[in-house]
Amino acid sequence: MLGGDGDVPSYEEVIEVVEKRIFLGRLPEDVTEAELVDVCSEFGHVEEVRLLREKRVAFVSIETWAGCHSAVLTLHGRCRLSGHADGQTMHAKLAERKGKEKTSVRFARGMESSKLFIGGLQENATDHDLVNLMEPFGEIVEAKLGPARGRMRCGFVTFAIWG
Repeated sequence: MLGGDGDVPSYEEVIEVVEKRIFLGRLPEDVTEAELVDVCSEFGHVEEVRLLREKRVAFVSIETWAGCHSAVLTLHGRCRLSGHADGQTMHAKLAERKGKEKTSVRFARGMESSKLFIGGLQENATDHDLVNLMEPFGEIVEAKLGPARGRMRCGFVTFAIWG
């Protein structure tokens, strides 16, 4: 199983089973490619829209993994388009690679956080120093330093959004 029992998966494990594009379902019958570009461009440059009108689904390629992930977290179950009935919302997930549907379930809706190892810190670094160092890169959920080893130490930072 990818990532082991509850372990954070590697980037390679994730891209093996999901694509850098999103699947959008439960779309209104009259949705247009332009409308989907407008909704998804909030998350980055939209590279391609493949609308399957008869199935009321679409695949949207966004330039970055972070953009795709943010789109899934923001749109799924929350986004209403002009043709949606009252209470109806769109369905969003990362597109699964063919033949990987069973192993991709864990990643299809994205992950709420991602833990990152930070090494080479000075032995007198504090948790606050670690937060200050890493906060330009995203919303930090948790930052913890390990014990000093020699003149260096390491820590872990958990970000709110994987990407």
